[in-house]
Amino acid sequence: MHKRLFLYLVIVSTLMSAGCHIEGRIVDGNGQGIADVTVHLSGGVQTRVATTDTNGWYCFGNPANDDSLPAGNYLITPVLSGFSFTPDNKTVPITTQIMGDYGDVSLPVAGVDFIGTTSSNDLIPPTMISPIPSSSLPSSTTTFIWDPGGYTYFYVYILTMYGTYTSDTMTENSITIINLPTDGTLVGFRLYCWDGVEWGSNAYIYYAFQETSNTISSYIVSDFDGLEEGKIFKLANGQYWKQTEYFYYYKYSYLPDVIIYQSGGSFLMKVEGIDKAVRVVELDPYVESRINGTFHGWDGDTVVELTNGQVWEQTEFYLELDLSLYADVMVYYDSGYKMWVEGIDESVGVERIR
Repeated sequence: MHKRLFLYLVIVSTLMSAGCHIEGRIVDGNGQGIADVTVHLSGGVQTRVATTDTNGWYCFGNPANDDSLPAGNYLITPVLSGFSFTPDNKTVPITTQIMGDYGDVSLPVAGVDFIGTTSSNDLIPPTMISPIPSSSLPSSTTTFIWDPGGYTYFYVYILTMYGTYTSDTMTENSITIINLPTDGTLVGFRLYCWDGVEWGSNAYIYYAFQETSNTISSYIVSDFDGLEEGKIFKLANGQYWKQTEYFYYYKYSYLPDVIIYQSGGSFLMKVEGIDKAVRVVELDPYVESRINGTFHGWDGDTVVELTNGQVWEQTEFYLELDLSLYADVMVYYDSGYKMWVEGIDESVGVERIR
């Protein structure tokens, strides 16, 4: 009899110290607790809901507070948006210890654990911020920056004409790569991201920085309001360059520095503050002068008188209002004469009438 009383006291003491009738922990693949998981208990006449704490622990029933679960089989199911769990659920039996004159005691169950993994379909994918994909790299040392989206773990694979590079797994959303080529060749950049189940990746293409003795360093005279195909840029060194690549990027700056270099048979121009270098061609000015007086823009058949005495008439239909005094003018030949007026993005077909 005394042994049975002792056993009863031990079981009751265990229940009181356990605190929970059913308890477990929900963790991720790295063993870190997952908070705010809704855990459902169902079985018999019992239906309960618990929520994991910051360390991933949950609890049902508390014998210390006279809240024991009756004997039976209980189904435990964790739920959290964006996660799947292994296993999906667990059946937990609650059994009793018959203590004769002392009554029946339900035994606690611990270790009802689950592993949660994120669902890749619910994650926001990472996006490259800098350099802009398909642009030319600024030098042989380049820092690549991306928006991590919903991901935490990354690694980088880089492919050049001369070899490959693979980084370690990291949680940072940037990496600086040194000793990249400087000959304008293609550079492949693949960003791998871990979704909790497998590695996915996004691929980007860049052009290596072109190091050449023919590099032109200057700055754009007057205001600069971005890049656009067909736009003409007048440099402080007296050269005129026209953008031939289809690329639009708005950025206002005053007298920005530019570097023009040759890459693969083409000239590329990189403007201060813009990552991408665009293809350009140099224009050979036929006439450089100023408008004699006020220029009101192009109206379809505008006649322009220059300070050098020449008079030119618009032959290409183009409309744009403007108001400038003694604006700079450059006329060049491109399957016909074209006139560029300072402050107007488009050059317009013209013919000389005097």
